[in-house]
Amino acid sequence: MTKYYTVSNSADEKIIGAAYPQCHSFVKGITEEDEERFYNFDEYFNKKECLPPFELKLDGYKFYYRCKLTNFVSHVSSELLLMDKTALDLMLQFNLGQHIVIPATVYKSNNPLELFFLYIANPIMKYIDFPKCIFEVNVVNNCTKERYTGFKDYQSLRDFKKMMWNSNENYFSTQPIQLILASDFPTQLDVFRIPYFNAYYYFMSDRLKNAIEEAELTGLNFSEEIKIAIEK
Repeated sequence: MTKYYTVSNSADEKIIGAAYPQCHSFVKGITEEDEERFYNFDEYFNKKECLPPFELKLDGYKFYYRCKLTNFVSHVSSELLLMDKTALDLMLQFNLGQHIVIPATVYKSNNPLELFFLYIANPIMKYIDFPKCIFEVNVVNNCTKERYTGFKDYQSLRDFKKMMWNSNENYFSTQPIQLILASDFPTQLDVFRIPYFNAYYYFMSDRLKNAIEEAELTGLNFSEEIKIAIEK
């Protein structure tokens, strides 16, 4: 059976260098309108087509000069994976579902680097068995974390979050720690993301994880911070 891992960009200084994220600003001449193009992708996620109906090229990220160049590069927009051609070529060998590749010129010490954004839009909400999932409520300046189960559906989870925001000024987030997916979930899918819960995490199959590790590609962390279980 396919196993899925929680994936995030590495923040290890030994791997990425002196700053996280590696790209956290833009070169001179980039307008606010230009910057907005890096952040608007999830507005398409709930639409039927899921993907932007136009071609893009996203240029202008500035690579922090004290950072190392890794195969997967961290940056300030959580909606997109940023990578070099070696990583992209490997990713494209796997089942990515609905996705687009966006060429990008990133500048490191004024030298252009040709990298690629990968936007993956595979809506899986209909497969989540909400009553069986486990969520954790985080409150600022509070070391205790409460666990909640039994949400009927996504709307009930949203209602709970809204109630918490309105009733507790220290409320920070409600995050999944275990997600249960229905037995008809398409396990041939090698990567997906659930922006409704945590925009910063992707989930990758053991097949893709093993390939990335065997190729010794750098810049990603794999964990089981959010456990994924598929009903039999």
